[in-house]
Amino acid sequence: MNDTDSSFGQKELDNLLNEYEIENNGVQIKVEEFDVEGTDNTDTKRYIAEFKYKNNHYQLKGIMNKSEFDNILKNLVFL
Repeated sequence: MNDTDSSFGQKELDNLLNEYEIENNGVQIKVEEFDVEGTDNTDTKRYIAEFKYKNNHYQLKGIMNKSEFDNILKNLVFL
């Protein structure tokens, strides 16, 4: 479940900065980039990637810089 669907407690969501897609071996991966409150490093953002492969839904999350996250997505192997 997504964070907004799965929590009954109140929490503040990070600000959505950007949405983009990456293609890897014919799989379209939707990425959302969020600003993270309380971090000193302006290059560090929170990323959520979502995609479907063989009728399964996948989601990857991480707090890192954009090039590291994109590199992970570009190096996924689909069998």
